[in-house]
Order: sequence, then structure tokens, then C-alpha cells
Amino acid sequence: MNITDYDDTLQETIEKRKKMYDYLNTNNFELFCTFQLPNDNIENAEMLLKKWRSNFCTQEHIQIAYKGIAVTSKFTVPHIHLLMLGKNKNGKTLYDIDIKKWQKEWARLTYRRKNKIEMISDLMMVPVDNLHDRISYICRPKNMIPGKYEQIIPFNKNLLKKTSKTN
Repeated sequence: MNITDYDDTLQETIEKRKKMYDYLNTNNFELFCTFQLPNDNIENAEMLLKKWRSNFCTQEHIQIAYKGIAVTSKFTVPHIHLLMLGKNKNGKTLYDIDIKKWQKEWARLTYRRKNKIEMISDLMMVPVDNLHDRISYICRPKNMIPGKYEQIIPFNKNLLKKTSKTN
């Protein structure tokens, strides 16, 4: 992960948002996730994400891949935005999973048990029906504030490469 520079000019910031848009627009992602974080510690966020995806892949018998950013701004609650895709050898995709189950799992891992199941604000997972809108949302100024976001280490680069729009 590379933290962005506070000293970016407006033009540099715009260019970084454009590059991030192009970077995220290389695959046909299936899910858009927003994970609320317990704090702004990015290393801790990566650890939580690793636990969550390990449980996810094991229980769902599916390979996943994702790209995204972590937002550490005090203007918003620290959170992660991910674009995910997944598949297995039997044709299962992320459209076939129980999204509510994995929302609850994120809430469990972040120790936010006081949240009601009906109102999980820690995680939003929705099938991606308009990828352009989701990528634009991630790249908007509120999320990509210079010095207040980091790119999440992409997971499963092999699957991302196999499912690239250029293939």
C-alpha cells in the first residue's frame, strides 16, 4: 500500500483519481463492498480483510479476487471499498452467495456486536449492476482525499489477470 502525498496539487490529485479509475476498470467485478473499520490502522484492516476472505473462500468453496482502497479520513468513518469477483470450477460466482451471511461475518470480526442484524452499517455488499458508477464512487473526492487513502493490496492477481477485460 502506498499512502498518497498531502502535497499533491489539484492536477496531480485529478490524475491520481483517473489512474485509479483506469486501474479498477480492468475487470468485470461482481460485488461492491464497503467495510467499516474499527480504527484507521491500515495494517489492522489488511489483517481483518485476510481473516474475512479466508473464511469466505473456505466456506463458500470459491476463489475470489479484489481491488480497492482504504479511506482513513476523519471526515468519514475509516472504511474500505472493494470491488470483488469470484468463481469456482463448478460455475459458482459471487452472485450465488448469501451476502447477509458475509455482512454478519465482517461485523463479528470487527467486534461490532451491538449493531442489529437488520441494520448492518459495517458492511455494504451489493451486486455490481453498473460498474462505472461504483468505480466513480470509489474515485470521488470524498474517498480519495490526498494523504487520507491507500490502495488495498490486490488479492489473487492470477484470477484478476485471467478475468481481465483485455483477455
